[in-house]
Amino acid sequence: MARITRTPVEDEESYEDNVEVTGDDDATHPVRSGWGSAPVKRTFTKTVVAPYVDLSDCDEHIIKIHEEKPSVAYGQHWVASQHKMYTCSQVRDEKTNRIVVDCPLCLAHHKRSEKMMMNVTEMDEINVLKIWTFGPEVGEQLQKFTKGPKDEDGKPTYIPVNDENRYWIAQRSNGARTSYTVQPLKARDLYEDHGIQPLNENNIADLTSKLFGKEVVWINSESQLQAAADRLINSDLPKDFQQ
Repeated sequence: MARITRTPVEDEESYEDNVEVTGDDDATHPVRSGWGSAPVKRTFTKTVVAPYVDLSDCDEHIIKIHEEKPSVAYGQHWVASQHKMYTCSQVRDEKTNRIVVDCPLCLAHHKRSEKMMMNVTEMDEINVLKIWTFGPEVGEQLQKFTKGPKDEDGKPTYIPVNDENRYWIAQRSNGARTSYTVQPLKARDLYEDHGIQPLNENNIADLTSKLFGKEVVWINSESQLQAAADRLINSDLPKDFQQ
């Protein structure tokens, strides 16, 4: 069986970001899904800790993606002066794109970064379900590779990122500017090029039987976000908003 870690987080000290959970109203919850901003419909009662893909070694990581689209999409604020990450509370209406919930850090002109999460397996740990967190740079690369050969009408066919015959090589750059690259890898080339056997149907069924959702994102309270906004200093803000 896949070793799935679903340890409930009970307090601030037991979670690495030291934050607290809020309510789970789908309409106003800051965590969304997909490549865009579709509301997440899953509900949960406890935030849980999941294993994460770590690309910081700048080596090639071969992964199997288990979802067609990201199950989680949200915004983050890294406040450098506080050495702390906050989950953005801003929510936009799916149809009009109007802001329906404001985030104190956004209102204070602190820049938010976009994040997405997908359930994956690293092929050096084939029995472990992990969360892969990435930004728009990787998201755009993955979407680009969903365009397959053109059909008889001249339109590109669609190949989902979780196609059974698809694996991926993900890597972080080792240069002055951090960037990430992904490349598709065919299942038949997995063993020939890397000496790795593809996952079988039972492996995949086991791993995908309990996919992680938005319960892995720990949400800051309004009071925490406001306190963080009140403590911002000039260097935390874009130059146009520095005093």
